[in-house]
Amino acid sequence: MKAYIVCFILVMISLVSCKDELLEKPYIITQENFYNTKIEAEAGIAAIFPNLRSAFSNVYLLTTEASTDVFIARDSWGQISLFEGLDGGNRSATEGFWKHFYRSIRNANIMIHSLPEASGLSEDEKNRYIAEARFLRAFAYFHLVRCWGGVPLRVEDNMDAIHIPRSSAQDVYQLIIDDLLFAENNLPDSPPVAGRGSKWTAKAVLADVYFMLHDNTSARNKAEEIIQSGEFALVEVRDSMDFYNVFGKDASGKTQEEIFYIKYSQQGSWSWPRYLVRNKAEEGGSLKDGGYWIAAGRPWMPFYTNWDENDLRKAWNTRVVDIPARGTQVLVSKFRDLEYSNGRMDYPLYRYADILLLFAEADCLVQNGPTAEGMEALNMVRRRAYGYETQSASPVDFLLTDYDKEQFLDLVLYERGKETYAEGKRWFDLLRSGKFQEIIKESYDIDVQERHLLWPIPNAEINFNDGISASDNNPGF
Repeated sequence: MKAYIVCFILVMISLVSCKDELLEKPYIITQENFYNTKIEAEAGIAAIFPNLRSAFSNVYLLTTEASTDVFIARDSWGQISLFEGLDGGNRSATEGFWKHFYRSIRNANIMIHSLPEASGLSEDEKNRYIAEARFLRAFAYFHLVRCWGGVPLRVEDNMDAIHIPRSSAQDVYQLIIDDLLFAENNLPDSPPVAGRGSKWTAKAVLADVYFMLHDNTSARNKAEEIIQSGEFALVEVRDSMDFYNVFGKDASGKTQEEIFYIKYSQQGSWSWPRYLVRNKAEEGGSLKDGGYWIAAGRPWMPFYTNWDENDLRKAWNTRVVDIPARGTQVLVSKFRDLEYSNGRMDYPLYRYADILLLFAEADCLVQNGPTAEGMEALNMVRRRAYGYETQSASPVDFLLTDYDKEQFLDLVLYERGKETYAEGKRWFDLLRSGKFQEIIKESYDIDVQERHLLWPIPNAEINFNDGISASDNNPGF
């Protein structure tokens, strides 16, 4: 074991080539000479994050958002919004996400494998770093399994293997849950720095995983633990511009709403916002606000026609623009950087608002109808949306007596859509709810093709991995 050679890429100093696949030649560091100290373990954790930041930078979020009732993609990305399944260039684009997630998994596996032999760390320190690596591995696999279904399970015991068949989605989810439970029990109460793992980040992702698996009791219980902890709270809002204190570049790591964000503000700009906004120079504005507006909504879409004008989120999140030859578009203004074309804010993956809405929906499913506790969680988010104090009853509160089970579930699903607008979550919510095809039919009069529900296994994986053949691909590909 001492002489075992492990592979490690210090991504934080940008030594990974975008042209390489999973088989790139890494720098070689012997196990006995690395991960022996806290400094080395910190470097290992840092090396997991750059590929996650790359995965969420733009196109992954564009692909998921363009697959909803909220946005229509344009030009070369328009195929996604036809709901026929990825094809042509868009099919190959998803290979980049696959590669980034697996590179993060690889770096996590190396740490999980090597840390038990570390000579300069206590057992508690070893478990803490292993827990963080397992948390990030689970997080990456969670995104893989939701988009592709069963995928090859590359773990610490087979990380040198190339030819690995697809595991079932059930087996992938079991690894995710096992990793997150270990992380929950071994991560600290507070992250060492904003953007790192804690037991609360593990609980949040675990609640989401259970939610996706329809284990609603476990999802509700994990969300309730977060709510009852007192560690988190909604940022109060009185005017639409106050949402800058939630999503702006100066909010990073400074609010009780943040649970787990992918950090861009201190590491470099986040390019997703630029994919959403229009070049304001064409409207007499400044180039510093320029963007590509590859995906936009339309005022006639039910998602927008049903969105109350008094909801402050609508004013903060959207901007209606008449564009020559394209008509009226609903552009995204949510992620605003008032001084820079790319966004210097962070990606808000898990906020306290997410957890409140998750609890409300899961609680209704468990109790077979809405409860006072679930309604209060929903109303806290709604009050904030209308500028009221989140902890006190308000004129805009929903009333428990007005909703049965199905009506309440529809209500929460729509509130989640408005609250997490343009955050890359709507597609997963629609899939989880089982209402994806129904809502798309209502919004666009399009029958969603089955091949649109999962993405194709990348050709590079099929070509280099003898454990997967073309016949093993997802239906329709």
